[in-house]
Amino acid sequence: MGTSTSTRALRLFGPPRRMVLLGDLPAKRDWQLVLPDELAEINRRQAIELPRSHLPGRPPRLKLPENTPAGTYAARLVSGDQSEGITIEVTAAPRLVTMPGSLRFVVRVGTVAEARIAFANRGNTILVIPAHAHVGLYDDDGIELAFADTYRQPQNVPETLFGNWLQKLREGHGGLSRLQVTEGAARLAPGETRMLTLTIAPSDRLKPGHSYHGVWNLAPLKLAVAVAVERNGNGNGAIQ
Repeated sequence: MGTSTSTRALRLFGPPRRMVLLGDLPAKRDWQLVLPDELAEINRRQAIELPRSHLPGRPPRLKLPENTPAGTYAARLVSGDQSEGITIEVTAAPRLVTMPGSLRFVVRVGTVAEARIAFANRGNTILVIPAHAHVGLYDDDGIELAFADTYRQPQNVPETLFGNWLQKLREGHGGLSRLQVTEGAARLAPGETRMLTLTIAPSDRLKPGHSYHGVWNLAPLKLAVAVAVERNGNGNGAIQ
């Protein structure tokens, strides 16, 4: 191989799907990035062609598999008999997806309902699925009902109307409901998919015949949670 000619250290930096090449390379050459063995195994090939078509003044961009582990790796850029050392710095890129895309329960107040959902780690870092969480729920029709009740008020005092509107908004809050992961709470490795079983213990502030929504903050994902409360006691709390 020839000797290095770049004027400053070469780096490939960023999350796996948006790697940016930083440094100076001789122009008008076709370069290949030769990966170290641990990355070649993940990428399923040893070398990647370096794209030459990029805007002037903007560095070339490359993609590695999305589950490439975060870390620093030593690699080579090769063109004919020319070889350049390069450092690959892969940053953390957590990504969690679910199937289906939201968590849905049908419940009766005072009972516990169950649902199942698949979690897939599509990022490059280990994620932890907690055993339990609390989700704040709000009535799907809470804002509309607050406006409707305020419009129906017989008086026209702005302060009183505004106070009534705020009070009705507050009544739409369904309190905190506890989510329990009964199966599947553990570390989730990159590339791993797992089916989870969850139960929800609804707050006694939920009203029969109403539907509620909330968000389970599960970094890096904000998972929508929907809860429909049955009008009577004929159901069994099963999911839809």
